[in-house]
Amino acid sequence: MSIFVDAKENDRVSDLKNMISGITGKSAEHMKLFDLTKDAQKTELEDGKTLSDSGLTATVAKAQQPAKLGVVYMKENGDFEEVAVESYSEPPELPDVMKHTNENKGE
Repeated sequence: MSIFVDAKENDRVSDLKNMISGITGKSAEHMKLFDLTKDAQKTELEDGKTLSDSGLTATVAKAQQPAKLGVVYMKENGDFEEVAVESYSEPPELPDVMKHTNENKGE
């Protein structure tokens, strides 16, 4: 399942879990979120931290290249699922005019 949410840098991870819970109908207390945007590392996000504190800023998560998070849920035995992300398709490369480099900024 792919979900798109619009969150602010000062939102807490727990706020994001509540947004996802509202969409999926699954309890926020029984889910974990993982940041998958950094070189395929699976970094668990902590509830008390803001998204910014967790490294999810406007610099990293852009409309044309959103952050990728993994959501896992608690199973009946109390263990959590493994993070599994299915690649449905890869977006095309951005045109040069949309890339923000020092050359495009005239610096």
